[in-house]
Amino acid sequence: MIARYTQANPPYQPLLLDALPPVVEPAYERGQTLAERFAAFHAANPHVLTALRELALRLRRRGVKHYGIAALFEVLRFESMIRTADPDGWKLNNSYRSFYSRLLMAQCAELDGFFETRTSAADTVLQ
Repeated sequence: MIARYTQANPPYQPLLLDALPPVVEPAYERGQTLAERFAAFHAANPHVLTALRELALRLRRRGVKHYGIAALFEVLRFESMIRTADPDGWKLNNSYRSFYSRLLMAQCAELDGFFETRTSAADTVLQ
């Protein structure tokens, strides 16, 4: 069966990663906690949250009730490898996924409950 594209089922639109700055790896200090390293990374790369929010909202608005932040990380990595000059793509630390999922749900009411969470170091950061 061939998919019909309608307003409710539009064709996939890639992210505009070409227009976003590259990921910057901040200088971490020895002994920093994971939460402190995430805070430094997020401060240096606010566009990562923006891109994750765009992807999550696209899914949510299509009726998807739950999704995994890990899959969104992989989409960003794929898109960056295809669309940017850096063939290594965005460097995203998987340890930051729990922080991003909680941050997205806390900042965007439309995404509340969108990601499944487990107990994590990220729980204390956003309280």
